[in-house]
Amino acid sequence: MRVLILLGAILFCTNVQASYYIVDNENRVVGKADYIPDATDLESRKEVAIYSDLQLDISNAEYRAGKLVEKVIGEDEKEDNRKRESRDKEMKKIENRALKMAYEALKAEGVNFKEIDETDLGGQ
Repeated sequence: MRVLILLGAILFCTNVQASYYIVDNENRVVGKADYIPDATDLESRKEVAIYSDLQLDISNAEYRAGKLVEKVIGEDEKEDNRKRESRDKEMKKIENRALKMAYEALKAEGVNFKEIDETDLGGQ
C-alpha cells in the first residue's frame, strides 16, 4: 500500500504543466507547444523555443530580457483595444447591411438562391 501511495505522489508531483513558447527573430511570441518543437523546423523560420512553467495564452506572453513573462497591458493599449473592438462591431453592422442590400437587389433582379436565404445574412 505504501508503494502505491509513493507511486501516486510521484506521479502527482511530476504532472506539472509546462510548455514551449515559440519566439520569432523579432522577439514576438508566435506559438506554443506542449512538446519539444523540431529544432530544424524552428531554425528554418529563424525561431527559437523557450521552455517555461508559466501557462499563458500566447497573446498574453512576452519575451523580454531572455525570459518569458506575462504581458502587462498599459492603459493606452487597453484604450486601443476598446476602440478596436468598438470599430469591429460597427464594421460588422455595415457588412451585414451591405450583404442584405446586395441580396435584396439580386432577388429583385430575379436571381434565385438555392442555398442562401435571408436568415443567413446576419443580424442588424
